[in-house]
Amino acid sequence: MTPYKADAHIHSLNGEIKEVNVLAIDTESESCPVYTVEYNGVKCKARFNPFVCMLYADDKYEIIKE
Repeated sequence: MTPYKADAHIHSLNGEIKEVNVLAIDTESESCPVYTVEYNGVKCKARFNPFVCMLYADDKYEIIKE
């Protein structure tokens, strides 16, 4: 997958919308796809909400440590 930029609600900013880098997608983890995104130098998981067509990046509790 080629990384791309998208808008997302950021958990640490109380849902404020900012641009993130979408790095990967894991379609086999749950019933809905889980994305790996990077915001402000932090890699974390994000979920797509199809009802509002937005990503929700959880940079508080779902940080990906390498």
